[in-house]
Amino acid sequence: MPADAPPMPSSSRIPTVGRLAALARVAPAAMALLGCHLSTRPAPATPLSVVSYNIRHGAGVDDRIDLPRTAAVLRALAPDLVGLQEVDHRVRRSGGV
Repeated sequence: MPADAPPMPSSSRIPTVGRLAALARVAPAAMALLGCHLSTRPAPATPLSVVSYNIRHGAGVDDRIDLPRTAAVLRALAPDLVGLQEVDHRVRRSGGV
């Protein structure tokens, strides 16, 4: 192992095959106690819409910072999940908004 490699975790923190097998044996009983159930049938596919949007600190293509307009665009898309980039909070480039 190279000298600059991070240390390996201790063996007590690494799940062994035996530990994983024991967990697999008790998982159904634990789920039953919690009121959950395991199904052998796959769950029906559910469409998921995802949007990833670089909001450019709220500036539109006209370089005007307009967060309500940005929010309206996202609302119109009605995604299930949104990932935003360049979200500022009270910084100079976004006008302190």
